[in-house]
Amino acid sequence: MKILIVAFYYPPEDSWAKMASLRPASWKKYWEALGHEVSVLTDDKGASAKNVYGVNYWPSRPRWGEISASKAGQDSQKLRAYTRLRSLFNSFQTALKFGSLFQTSNFWIYGAVQKGMSLFDEVGFDVIVSTYGPPANHIVASLLKKKTNCFWVADYRDLWYGNDFVVSQGIFAFVEEKVENACVSKADLITAVSIELSKNLNARFSSDVVTIENGFDPDDLENIETYTWSDKKIRLMYPGQIYAGKRDPGPLLDALLLLQNRYPNLAQRLEVLFYGWNLDELARQVDDLTLHDVVSVNAPKPRKEILGLQRSVDALIFLDWNDPKVNGVLTGKLFEYFFSGKPIIGISSTADSAAGKLMLDLGVGYPTGNSIDKIVDVIDSLLNGQTLGYSPDSQKIQQFTRQKLANKMLDGIMDCMGDQKSSIRGVHDN
Repeated sequence: MKILIVAFYYPPEDSWAKMASLRPASWKKYWEALGHEVSVLTDDKGASAKNVYGVNYWPSRPRWGEISASKAGQDSQKLRAYTRLRSLFNSFQTALKFGSLFQTSNFWIYGAVQKGMSLFDEVGFDVIVSTYGPPANHIVASLLKKKTNCFWVADYRDLWYGNDFVVSQGIFAFVEEKVENACVSKADLITAVSIELSKNLNARFSSDVVTIENGFDPDDLENIETYTWSDKKIRLMYPGQIYAGKRDPGPLLDALLLLQNRYPNLAQRLEVLFYGWNLDELARQVDDLTLHDVVSVNAPKPRKEILGLQRSVDALIFLDWNDPKVNGVLTGKLFEYFFSGKPIIGISSTADSAAGKLMLDLGVGYPTGNSIDKIVDVIDSLLNGQTLGYSPDSQKIQQFTRQKLANKMLDGIMDCMGDQKSSIRGVHDN
């Protein structure tokens, strides 16, 4: 088959959206290995990979990892301008609750559709696969579907309308839902990363809905260097984004305060490592709570270094989406953790949440909810030399390799295409 993937976030992606870029990249890798011809339509990052087509637009994102000394002034100015524009959009979104209706990626849509049609004229795709978010991916794919009548798969890593982070209210929520319905109602197949999200989408759309979880590619562990420290501290680690009140380290910080009162020498026994973008507010919280000797807030590192660190620390911290109304968000980071060989402390995860259920089922984690006492008990056990009873079910974990999930998705596509052809033949026979 000839397949076009529409993915605004695609490697090389060195921003906070790096994890989002890995899902479509794995499709290309493993579908090509099966002999399919795969092209990718993405944001222009100067990528030169075969059949990856970057579309430039204004105001385009700066290439965060490519600020060179020779153009430092120019690139810094571009970075500051983009940051101000993004901040302005976020401020309006927060104040007016207009959800996903106004995002800088929307400016990418026109050029992406033009490039997609040009590629279709050259290649003649059989299938288009787009992955949410941003919404621009599905909007582009729906327009290409309308023009080409290709089989279209709309993939969801998160909800569009009803998203608890990019919130919409009032008339904006009404318009957002109508825009999504107008686009996604054209999809031949919908896929989502969890059963809970699949149920939500199945209730709204008439298309078939299949669950294709996030995953991890064991190939990414090749040539990974682990770390050693000269002291004997227990080390916990969290790499990634933090959203106040949503993906919130507050319960962990409160637990560390209690432990600091219990152990005056806690700084000599424990270090909690954070790596990521936009952690200034966390750093302020840590200072306000006088936890800076225990909690280390750091800039992001290259993914290979993060993978090495994850395999070197004593336990990994997972910050679940802290809202009982939202269930079914299973981030790629969680699946990366599953292959780390380290136990997971699931802050805000419960035995009933999607992430908590999966941790328990695989034998890799401890969902503590927001209970400060439970968090304290888990960390206290580590401080006192006790194991957390880590007992991973390797066979179940292997179900979440990127290769198996890419194959599962391709099987779903081919089954749905076959059902459609059978249905058409049946109508013609009558």
